[in-house]
Amino acid sequence: MLTHRIHENRRGLGNAQSLYFQDSSDRFSVGIVAPGRYPFKKQPAQSIKVVRGALEINGINFTPESGPCIIEGGQNATVVATQPSAYICEGD
Repeated sequence: MLTHRIHENRRGLGNAQSLYFQDSSDRFSVGIVAPGRYPFKKQPAQSIKVVRGALEINGINFTPESGPCIIEGGQNATVVATQPSAYICEGD
């Protein structure tokens, strides 16, 4: 039987939190973000889909109605939340 361990990631004094599974081939996470600004350095390639609220990622606004934000591997990312928000992230 295959087992998966749930990992947790916290940023900004716990104001940005995510839970994720990670194995050798894939990573999938869900997260919540309180209002604030969150810098992330040298991110792996990933696709971020906002499912509640709104996030500005690298200066572009994303909502549940918009498509996903695609971050190329090795890029820095800055996330700004002006309201409580939630997202799904898939990537390396």
